[in-house]
This record gives sequence, structure tokens and C-alpha cells, in this order.
Amino acid sequence: MLAAEKMTFMLFNCSKCLKGRLYNVVNSSDIRTFSKSSKSKESSRPSNFQYCVDLVRKYDYENYLCARLYPPSLMPIAFAIQAFNVETAQIGDIHFASDIKTGLIRMQFWKDSIEKIYEGSPPHTPTALALSQCIRKKKLSKDLFFKIIDARYSKLNADFYKNIKDIEDYSEDTKSSILYLFLESEGITDKQVHHVASHIGKSQGVVTLLRGLPYNSSKGRIYLPRESLLKFKISGEDVMRGRKQKEICDIVFEVASVAKQHLESSKARSMKKDVPSAVLPLFLNSVICDKYLTQLQKVDFNVFHPSLQKKNGLLPMQLLIQKIRRKY
Repeated sequence: MLAAEKMTFMLFNCSKCLKGRLYNVVNSSDIRTFSKSSKSKESSRPSNFQYCVDLVRKYDYENYLCARLYPPSLMPIAFAIQAFNVETAQIGDIHFASDIKTGLIRMQFWKDSIEKIYEGSPPHTPTALALSQCIRKKKLSKDLFFKIIDARYSKLNADFYKNIKDIEDYSEDTKSSILYLFLESEGITDKQVHHVASHIGKSQGVVTLLRGLPYNSSKGRIYLPRESLLKFKISGEDVMRGRKQKEICDIVFEVASVAKQHLESSKARSMKKDVPSAVLPLFLNSVICDKYLTQLQKVDFNVFHPSLQKKNGLLPMQLLIQKIRRKY
């Protein structure tokens, strides 16, 4: 069989496999089990989980693809947590600058919602009800949810990063905390595995910032670290108007190097040997980070290059292959 024919065959089978996995997410016995275990008729509706699946698919497609390859028992929990992540992340985007007060109120709503969930009286919203079932079943840590909310709350009040460490800290509080919740759901308490999750979360957060620079700068949001902007004598106006391209690329290189370093640390032999094979799919997002950083290097760290704005049509297959190979 020719190479092109092999690729077509693999893509076809990959697509069929992933579509089957989606059907299992929406109609799986795991969701029915979650539903039956609930004492509340409202919180037992499978549509709450379906809402979470649809929300993540619409607004966070790459993490949606990753979650479809998680262990079946984790899928409903993962989608509920990712839906919570989407809803809190959107607050900063929707209410940036023009309506910060409303954004802060929405953030406080989620903080109050988490408190009520742990008290056993969740708000009657699909994401909160789905989260309530997961938290009750898996005894997830309230502090991790609060850490995510508090980090985003703080970012509404100070919509810039002082330095690269500031970006790393924010990524730890948001992206890494989500991975910690996944590990907690699977009963994983090993410190080395949590170190891997920390590195991958930080890498994911830094890559997310870099990927969002073209869009955010078009909206007047400059998320490059202030110290780096001063170091290379670049203003926010320069970034928005595309001036001083070489200096901007130098800053992007500095930031991207941190993401790459965290990614390499997570894959170090001393780290990987302690990661149970069943947990490996939880770290599939590192594949997305690695692909982006490789592409970014090929265009000399020009974050505005058109090739970086294209969707990766092969991503479902690439993720599936890494899962089969038990790699991240």
C-alpha cells in the first residue's frame, strides 16, 4: 500500500474510532452510573453532562479531543471540570476592560457556587449540577477549584503579567490545578506524578498565552510580560501595530523557551518512570504544546505567522497514536 493510501486509511479509522468514543461519552454507562447515584432529580439528569460535553467541544475543542481519550470512568468528571474551566475562563474574555465589575460579580458567583456545591445545595445550572455529582462521588478538593477561581479573579483586576514567572504561577494555579483534579479523581497521590502535571500545566498555560497573542493584541490586550517589553524597549502599541517584529520575536522566544523547558522536564526519564500507564492519557495536551512550539520555531518565533493560525486536521489521529504508544 502506498504511503498516501496508508495515511488515508489511518485517518478514516481514526475518525471512526473517535466518533465511537464520543458516542460512548454521551451515552456511556459511567454517566448513567453518576445519574443513578444522585439523590436529586435535578442533578441526576444526563443532560447536565451532555451540556458540559457540548460546551467544551464548542469552546475548547483540543481539550475536548483529549478528554475523549481519557479512561471511561474519568470522562464525565473531565468534561464537568473542563466545562467549569471554560465558563470561568470566558468571564475574563467577555468582561475585559469594558465591564470588569460584571466580570468580578460572575467570578464571585462561581466562588459561591463551589461553596454551595460542597454544602450539598448546588445552583441549578448544568455545569454546577454535573460538578456536584463528580465532587460528591470523588471527594475532589475544594481548594483546587478556589485556586482556579482566585487566579482568574486576580487577573481581572490586573490584566497583565509582570514577568515570565508571573505567567508560570498563573498557569500553575489554573492549568496545573485542572490536572491535579483529574489525578485526584483517579486516586493518584504520587508526588512525582504531580510534578509531571505541574510541568505540563505550566507549559500548557504558556503556550495558550502565546497562541492567543494575535487575537488578544487585536483587542488591545498585551499579555507579554512587562519586564520583557521594557527590556526590548517595546510598547503595547508596537505589538498591536506589528512594529519591531524582531524584538517581539525575541520576547516570544524567551517565553516559548520556558514552555519548552517545562515540557522537556515532564518527559525526563526520571519523571516518566513513575507515571502509571493508566494515567498517561491525562497528559495528552503536551502533544498539542509540543506541536505548536515546533511550528513556532520553524517560523522564527513569529507568533503572528499565518501558518500558526491554521487548525491541525491531523490532531485527532496524532493524539490517538500517542495514546496507543502510551506516550505524552
